[in-house]
Amino acid sequence: MTSKSEILQQLLLFSAPSEELKTSLTLVDWDSDDGVELKKEHVISVMQRFIRNDISLSDVLFWSNAIECREDIDCNHTESERILEIIHEMANPDLYGVLDEQVASKLVHELKSMM
Repeated sequence: MTSKSEILQQLLLFSAPSEELKTSLTLVDWDSDDGVELKKEHVISVMQRFIRNDISLSDVLFWSNAIECREDIDCNHTESERILEIIHEMANPDLYGVLDEQVASKLVHELKSMM
């Protein structure tokens, strides 16, 4: 059986198909015990995969929504507020516009420039 932290790491790394991750996430609690850390590298990786067409826009929407709503995923980066804002923007295209290659490239550049 896969542990909660392993499932959450799979989510952060987006190392399994969306449907598999959805199923796995239903098996774990939402509380903050056994949490994992969201790093800017996770967001950069997903954005780069989107830019290369390795994953779809719907995959990015699933990923960002799954991260945004979890209490057991922390971000301890000095720029954590902005990183979480980026996740929120990605998860809410009706509010911020649909993610495209140009926006994703700008976000990657912004994230890479963070210390």
